[in-house]
Amino acid sequence: MEKVAPAVVRVVTNKGMGSGIIIDKQGYVLTNNHVIEGSQSIKVVLADKHEYPAYVLGRDEIKDLVILKINAANLPVVTLGNSEKLTPGDEVIAIGYPLDLTGSATISRGIVSAFRIDNEIGLTYIQTDASINPGSSGGAIINSTGEVVGITVSTIRVSGGLPVEGMNFAIAIDSAKPIIPKLIAGESVLKPWVTYTDSLHGFEIQYPNTWVQVTFDVSKTPRYQGSVAFEGPGYVSGFVIINSDYHGTLSSRVDELTNPDAPWQVLFRMDLPWQGIYPASELTYLNTIRIIQPDSTIMEEGKRLIVIREGILYEVYASAPQSEYESYSSTIDAVINSFRLINDEP
Repeated sequence: MEKVAPAVVRVVTNKGMGSGIIIDKQGYVLTNNHVIEGSQSIKVVLADKHEYPAYVLGRDEIKDLVILKINAANLPVVTLGNSEKLTPGDEVIAIGYPLDLTGSATISRGIVSAFRIDNEIGLTYIQTDASINPGSSGGAIINSTGEVVGITVSTIRVSGGLPVEGMNFAIAIDSAKPIIPKLIAGESVLKPWVTYTDSLHGFEIQYPNTWVQVTFDVSKTPRYQGSVAFEGPGYVSGFVIINSDYHGTLSSRVDELTNPDAPWQVLFRMDLPWQGIYPASELTYLNTIRIIQPDSTIMEEGKRLIVIREGILYEVYASAPQSEYESYSSTIDAVINSFRLINDEP
């Protein structure tokens, strides 16, 4: 343990923190990608409290691994073992920095409960009852000889966010070994889809990683209290508009759905006119739309989703030029279908 602990580090970002392991004396740190995902700043804090700015060399978003680089030398390092030699019942130790506790790394003992294989992404996971908590992600699972045999990744949670006792997981080190040289060389594997989470308005939506998030000004449109937009190649786009001042009236009239002063104005030509007055509880409505953009001759076709929950109206759109709609229709459907309210889960 005296050999391993100095090479287990804190990974601190502007969004949170996790753990990591130093795998090379020249400053290569292995951790989980989700520990640093979406962060603007990263630093690594060694066991001796020295801090170093860190940057990403390469990441695999699908396998949830990343290599960070710090400008330091002669660092303590871990020894990577062989996870294939483990069998259920073998004792293991988890080491990391859970809950951002001050002081030294937390050490917990457990056994290998089982091995779980994810054939879709090509990873083997070690299931263990060694205690793992938020902040432990990216830390080490070590065997009886002090070798790293797994990278801590997650704990199982049930409805309400409560953890399932004694069911924690780590990426088997033999699954990670082939990836590490590629990440050190600067290679990256990105998720085909990006998840956007709006905690303020309580929703999530996914969009392809070839799309980029953009913003537009809703200050001239008091009806809307929040928005996010995404643009893809070929004028494909999608956006979510939040109306938290909704009072239960829906109308298909174009002049009630747009604002001529808004810089992002679009005109909605719905194939099925509809109108209704609904209680401020819940409604889901999906229809096909055709859009004429201002100052443009481009005609677009797409999908429009209306969701009303607890007095808040969510308007979700995704569209493409009409001439290319068939090429993008499956993507548009996937974007629309990915929308969910965070409080959908019981």
